[in-house]
Amino acid sequence: MATAHLLLRIIYHMLQDRVPYQELGWEYVPNPTRGVEYWIRKIESQGFTVQLEPHEITST
Repeated sequence: MATAHLLLRIIYHMLQDRVPYQELGWEYVPNPTRGVEYWIRKIESQGFTVQLEPHEITST
């Protein structure tokens, strides 16, 4: 179902903008920090304070 939704979104924007399909390739990865910043702002807008700390990885 998610694949069909993605294809419909791609086709919709191609038709709306009248542009051909452009493959972004395997190297295309959205900026992951943008997502974190979005959620920080969203949580802070609800009146909370957000503090990020690095996660320690321990080897076993």
